[in-house]
Amino acid sequence: MSIDDHGQATSKAAGATTGWLNKLHDSLHIFDILARGFRVVGAEAVEMARKIQQAVSFKEGALLGLQTSLGAKGGSKMFDDVMGMAVRFGGSPQAMVGQAQDFARFKAPPQMALLLTKAMLDVKALGGVHGQRDADEVTSAVMDALSEGKITERTMRRFKGILPLQPMLKSIMTAQGLRSPAEAHRQLQEGVVPGDRVMGMVLEGTQALQKGPIGTSALKAAGNLEGLIERLQARTLKLFSGIADTPGFKKMEGAFGNLVKVLGEGKTQGLLNDLVN
Repeated sequence: MSIDDHGQATSKAAGATTGWLNKLHDSLHIFDILARGFRVVGAEAVEMARKIQQAVSFKEGALLGLQTSLGAKGGSKMFDDVMGMAVRFGGSPQAMVGQAQDFARFKAPPQMALLLTKAMLDVKALGGVHGQRDADEVTSAVMDALSEGKITERTMRRFKGILPLQPMLKSIMTAQGLRSPAEAHRQLQEGVVPGDRVMGMVLEGTQALQKGPIGTSALKAAGNLEGLIERLQARTLKLFSGIADTPGFKKMEGAFGNLVKVLGEGKTQGLLNDLVN
């Protein structure tokens, strides 16, 4: 190669490098402008991301538990049904999913598990300031009866003052084919009333207490201030937990994963910190 040719090649390479550096400078300038804009909403964006991550983690954990008892399809449907219930009636979605999961774990049919979960919202609404305590006690008594496989007089005493005992005793009589309360009490003392009878018994007691179908009291409470706040929170949680299933979220996860592979976890974290600080 002649000296002139070498000079031309060098000049061309230098020009290309200069052009690339100029483009890089322009890109970094634009990126800096964007970063400054991100700083305005950085804290809000980080908080939003945190809430989304919490919602996604909640859904993943809930599905794992529900699908263990009900299978993939059944567990997913139960989760969606409970979240829909929380949006309509209020209540804590986390607690409600936990209740449904516990009922399902002890082989309660899915529809019965949903009804019991809704009934606990009724008990909470009917109990006033002690409503949550009452609902927790009824839930605990149901779980113990299902776990032990029998209903006893001790089980009945746990419902006293929360649910009316007479309709519940009548439910046992009907289920056991008995003709008198005395026969029902004797079977309770002997521990021969099957534990799964407790589910229908609690539903009967709840309906008798509120003089209406399951969900009556919960629906009324959903219109007060506390109920409206709980429903809004449930709607937000449902929205955020559903983001994980959208194509956009999956693409964002993929893009972030690629960024970590290229820069490494430490540099990626530093880049994100620079963007929001």
